Amino acid sequence: MFNEKGLKILTYSELLDEMELKAKDLFGEDINTRSYTPLGIILRIYAYFLSIIWQIIEKVYFSGFIKSSEGIQLDRHGGNRNIPRNAEKESTVFLNITGTSGYELKIGSFFETASGIRFFTIETAILDSKGIANVEAISFSKGAINNVPANSITVISEPIEQLLSVNNLKEATGGIDEESDLAYRQRLIKGNLAQNNATVDAIISKVSNVSGVVSVQVNVNNTMTEKNGIPPKTVNILAVGGNDSDIGKMIFNTIGAGVGTVGETKYIATALDGNKHEINFSKATTKLVYMKIEIESSNLFPLDGIQKMKDSIIEFIGGSDSNEKYHNGLGLLETLVYTKLFRQIYEIPGVLNSTVRIGLNQNNLTSSDILAPSKAILITSIEAIEVIVHAQ
Repeated sequence: MFNEKGLKILTYSELLDEMELKAKDLFGEDINTRSYTPLGIILRIYAYFLSIIWQIIEKVYFSGFIKSSEGIQLDRHGGNRNIPRNAEKESTVFLNITGTSGYELKIGSFFETASGIRFFTIETAILDSKGIANVEAISFSKGAINNVPANSITVISEPIEQLLSVNNLKEATGGIDEESDLAYRQRLIKGNLAQNNATVDAIISKVSNVSGVVSVQVNVNNTMTEKNGIPPKTVNILAVGGNDSDIGKMIFNTIGAGVGTVGETKYIATALDGNKHEINFSKATTKLVYMKIEIESSNLFPLDGIQKMKDSIIEFIGGSDSNEKYHNGLGLLETLVYTKLFRQIYEIPGVLNSTVRIGLNQNNLTSSDILAPSKAILITSIEAIEVIVHAQ
């Protein structure tokens, strides 16, 4: 039913009560509508299917609002605002390959990590006089799991005599999972808050809409002197993830004319009049958080308790969980507060006591907060979390 407070659906029991009242109104107060009578059985069948219809009505009603819609309905809201959901995407990386001088490496040559994450080359390359070639490759599958760290792609999938070794000197980037309803909804809400260009909110919103970008920070220097390393009257945009060209193009289309940009990454944009404009911005790196957790547990601790604990911590900090689902977690330059980890630990049944040590260096773990390094975002992984259980 609709009223000034919105929609209130009728439940199965409410429908049955109303149908029994109507039956007694039509057939008399002494009509028997109990569950074992023919009329009672019919009323209960109709009430059951009507309750399902009311549930559908409720879903249709709430799908009209961004904050309560989900799935394809949420995609429709994004389509109306020209903000599509980010689809899953492959990761890209440059491979340093050594072998016989003059050997031609063909397109589609496969290389992989020790754990079996495969990449294939998308261009031909001829090994130079030193027997070295740098070639671009993309991941065979899609998803954030393919954003492997530097020095991890070391296996030649199909070994041949002319190739000696392969390595990625930098981490693979650009791989993303399909955007979740929660992340997509938050992005659509941000888009509503920043409709115009040339504002800080607009820059954050529109750069966040670039496929693969998971976090954005905008630093503006409106003064006539250098401030925090930013030249006068310029803006520094710091982004996590995404393709450099896509980010540069979006910045060019968003900032006002005459606004200076600063950063280590350069993009040359071409205006409608054919003139070239240099756009500069910064790309943040990811820093892996290592931790060692020792717990005392009771017999209530579940068999998959360690996995659940690791997944909960990853969801809080950020990274790929045991189901290879990527979580954004902490924001850009956000501090990892040490004491907040205990909530993720004690939410697992059977945990009686715990000690936690964390750090950016696996050999130097402490019981203190971690400040995100400059231009970096903190993440963790299943392998980086060690959990030791002492049963009581």
